[in-house]
Amino acid sequence: GSVPGGLQYTSCGGYVFYPLGSIIVLRNISTGKQAFLEAHDDNVSCITASKDNCYLASGQESYGTTKADVMVWDLKQTIKNCDDGIPSAGGCLIHRLKQHIGKVQSVDFSCDSKYLLTLGGQDDNDLVVWDVEGGYGICGSPAAKDSALSAKWLNNRNDRLVTVGNYHLRVWQVDVNAPKIHAMDAKMGSLQRVIQCLTISADDRHAYCGTKTGEVVKFKIDRDDIQSFNDPDRVRPTMEGYSRERCSKGVKSVACIVNPASGNTNVLVGGGDGTIKFM
Repeated sequence: GSVPGGLQYTSCGGYVFYPLGSIIVLRNISTGKQAFLEAHDDNVSCITASKDNCYLASGQESYGTTKADVMVWDLKQTIKNCDDGIPSAGGCLIHRLKQHIGKVQSVDFSCDSKYLLTLGGQDDNDLVVWDVEGGYGICGSPAAKDSALSAKWLNNRNDRLVTVGNYHLRVWQVDVNAPKIHAMDAKMGSLQRVIQCLTISADDRHAYCGTKTGEVVKFKIDRDDIQSFNDPDRVRPTMEGYSRERCSKGVKSVACIVNPASGNTNVLVGGGDGTIKFM
């Protein structure tokens, strides 16, 4: 339970996967069969799967200035190994990516599975965008002046992502042809919070962020594309409000749930005290 977002479903809904020390476990919900992914040499610190069910990515911790690896796995082969009852058959590792020092804080696939973002931990704090098929870095940047703690791509476009952390939210525009990546800081007003986790609405208009002090903060995340140095920014991400109700011991996870009857977006919140709330 120490890995943020450590228990996840595959997009098909038939399997769950989670880290167990340096191993990743994939489990068939119906049959109980399992498969194991073994290549990390230290504890897994973050994990995610692509929406098309083709890839799984995981990052790890390491000691000192040692590189902390990111692994890209063949999720379809892992599922086949699981269903065939050969949990350690292998043949699943596609890429071993080496860039970050000390810890990989967050990983996430773009909506079309072409790109992978990786975010380094406190001693690294770099944001890197990778080509998934080729296994090479496209572009990167320091994530922020202070520590960044989580990162996600938008749901419907592969050229924009959001990072959050200590006292900031940043919306990034990615140009893979240049290649370059450009951040725009959200207007926070007088609010100063450590943001630990985020989720993005289905229409990509808002980000809902969980804070260390227990609030959920709502941001409008629209922004301009990359402008020339002489052109002013016309549209910037902006905080729109925050919840009056707090979760004890901070917000550890958030998820957007769309009400099919009304079309309204509700936010499911997991608190550090073990409670779950709708906000």
